[in-house]
Amino acid sequence: RWPSGPALRAGPRSRLGAMARVAWLFEHNEQFHYEAAAWVFPDGLQPGCPVQFYRRICGDHFLLRSDHKDTWAIGEVVSVQGDKVHMSWSGAMQLFVSMGKDNWSGVPAPPGDLLMKAIGSIDEHGNDSDGNDSDDSCCSCSSTVFTGRCDDYYIPWRRQAVDSLATQTFVV
Repeated sequence: RWPSGPALRAGPRSRLGAMARVAWLFEHNEQFHYEAAAWVFPDGLQPGCPVQFYRRICGDHFLLRSDHKDTWAIGEVVSVQGDKVHMSWSGAMQLFVSMGKDNWSGVPAPPGDLLMKAIGSIDEHGNDSDGNDSDDSCCSCSSTVFTGRCDDYYIPWRRQAVDSLATQTFVV
């Protein structure tokens, strides 16, 4: 369910076509709800390096099944402590597609912290990919959750998001 169609392979402050040195993905899929997010660190996972963020949400709370929200953000890595990454964001844009119409707006930045802890797939019975019980699932519907590293992932940048976001981050 990751988006397809016309998109730029690289976003602000990265080389076009450059492979992300580190990318972290989150995906949650239920019967009537889907959410995916990605944090891409094109120059590596170190303080001062740029970070790009992307999230897609779609589901039954929209008018049509094809309606969705896409969010893009850019920022900078502030610190890395073990598996916790703290980021400062310089801007975020959202595209809300409803009834075939695109609605763009500036939105608040995503949370400034990312915990890079891998979780495998969780099925509708609350079992993870190893067959263990998990409290992270919704047992009343078909649900899967995945988080993990995927360094070859590219954010599907849209031209309007790239043009609208600031290209410089100031950490305060």
